[in-house]
Amino acid sequence: RANMSGLYGWTFLPGLAEKFLSLDSFGGYLAFAHIDTDLYAGTLHGIMISEMRMHNGAYLVLDDYLTGWAGVTKAAEELVLNRPEKWEVVVKIEGQLVARKRCSG
Repeated sequence: RANMSGLYGWTFLPGLAEKFLSLDSFGGYLAFAHIDTDLYAGTLHGIMISEMRMHNGAYLVLDDYLTGWAGVTKAAEELVLNRPEKWEVVVKIEGQLVARKRCSG
């Protein structure tokens, strides 16, 4: 977090995603979202809110994919992997899932 404090356009939002993350948490649209929540509910919520704020072509990174945090993998499967019309998977390895939001229409 301290390393990112001087970077333009970065916002670090600590805490339980389902309690603090909303469409009003940040203005504008996202080109990139990195979600590191460890639990199903927070990951699911983070993906849903981020997706609504992402431009087509934006990137989503999910930390802890295919690790001991089964909730992260479950949320990724439900909202990213099972929706190929919305997401193009770029990297799928133990520990990280990177997907690109597809252009609609």
